[in-house]
Amino acid sequence: MNPAKNLERYLPFGYAFLVIMGIIKESVKFYQLGINILDFSSITDILMSPIATLTMHPLIFCVVMITMTFGYYYPIFIQKHLHKKWVQKSINLKNMENMSSAEVNDFLSKKSVQLATTLVLSMFLGLGFGQGMITKEQILNDEFKYRNTLTYSSGEKEEIALIHSNSQYYFYLPKGSKKIQITPISSIKQLEVTKNRMLD
Repeated sequence: MNPAKNLERYLPFGYAFLVIMGIIKESVKFYQLGINILDFSSITDILMSPIATLTMHPLIFCVVMITMTFGYYYPIFIQKHLHKKWVQKSINLKNMENMSSAEVNDFLSKKSVQLATTLVLSMFLGLGFGQGMITKEQILNDEFKYRNTLTYSSGEKEEIALIHSNSQYYFYLPKGSKKIQITPISSIKQLEVTKNRMLD
C-alpha cells in the first residue's frame, strides 16, 4: 500500500489545524500590540483566518502549498529508499525487519504529518511574530503612511492608517497618534483611500 494514501485520513483534521494556526498567528501578532484579538473576533473571523493568511501574499500561499505537496510525496520518496541505512537513521526507523508492511506505511505517514505540521506551525508563528514586531516598530517610529479616510456615521472624517479589519471592527492608527483605535464597522459610514496618497 502506498503510504501517501494513508494521509487521506488526516485530511479532515487539516482545516481544523489551519484554523488553530490562524488563531495562534493573529494572537501572537496582536499580543505585541497589547490587543487580545479573540475579544474582537467572531466565529466567522476565526474560521476564515487561515484563508485570510494564505491569500494575503502569493508567496505565503505558494510556501504552504509546497509544504503540503512535500508532505504528501515525502513518504513515497522515503519508501523508495527505505532499504538504505542512512534513510532509516534519518527518520529514526528501528527494527524495520520486525515490522509489517502496514506498520512501516503507518510510521511513514505519521512522520510525514509531523514534518508538515512542524513546517506550517513554524511559518504561522514566524508570520505572527514578524508582523507584530514590524507593526509595533512602525508605530513607535511614526513610519505609517495615512492612506485612508474614515467617515463616521456622524459625518466626521478622520485620516488614518488602517492596520487590520475583520467582520466587526476596524483597527487603525489616527494621524498624529501612536495608540491603536478599535471601532465597530457599524459606526463607520465609509472607508476610502486618500487619492493623493495612493501612489506614495
